[in-house]
Amino acid sequence: MSGTGMIGWLAVTGRPDLKYAHSRISQHLASPNVGALKALMHAIRYSHFTRDFCLHQSHDDSANWSMSCDSDQSGNTEVQNRRRSQMGYLAIFGSAPIVWGSKASTVQFDDWTELSSTAQVRLDLTSGGVPVCHPEMDDLHPDMSSAAAEVYAASIALAEFLHLSYINDEMGYGTIPIVIGVDNSTAIAFSENSTKRSKMRHIDCRQLWVQALRNRKLCKLIKVGTEENLSDMFTKILGPIRFEQLRDQMMVREPLPTASAAA
Repeated sequence: MSGTGMIGWLAVTGRPDLKYAHSRISQHLASPNVGALKALMHAIRYSHFTRDFCLHQSHDDSANWSMSCDSDQSGNTEVQNRRRSQMGYLAIFGSAPIVWGSKASTVQFDDWTELSSTAQVRLDLTSGGVPVCHPEMDDLHPDMSSAAAEVYAASIALAEFLHLSYINDEMGYGTIPIVIGVDNSTAIAFSENSTKRSKMRHIDCRQLWVQALRNRKLCKLIKVGTEENLSDMFTKILGPIRFEQLRDQMMVREPLPTASAAA
């Protein structure tokens, strides 16, 4: 728990490259195992050998905001994950990440009877009924397609970016135009309500935030290539080359001063 807490502190302050690792490792806190401990030790060793990586933003008046989100639909096969999709989002100003996140979706197979009466009433009121996948099933409907997972990830990212826009406005810099880059064309078409028939009907029945995505005055989804989507780092385990490529677009290496130089 102490080690995961330390990695978590780094992941939310100045080390976005640790965010996905912390999200995965923290899922094992309720029931730790040897594999989770090995993953934690690996993350700690990585932090030690990359301790001179930092965020950097030059004094450039032409710097712009860049936002993106991504998801990995049911890619985590670990038992405790329950096939939840992993979502990630990133907001960069110029070259410096300002807001980033990686978390498992709350959409999963849960027993409806285990929910509190308040939660059951809330779902009934907001979704028009219990969003089960079949009348004979008591479980909530999970995301069954990558597009559904992408739209869900975009909704979470939108909430974070709206909050960022409020903060930016309160600081006197005005509101931020929220343009979110995603790599799923179906999610874009769904957000623009440009599809005649949607196979993601369970999203309409379950989540009211789709209405916000369809309101083009709040935000806009644009298509970006998978290779250009920096949020890919927050959704899945990547190979060393791909991981370092994305990391180096967010962070710079600034060697720490030696003891003699500091003196």
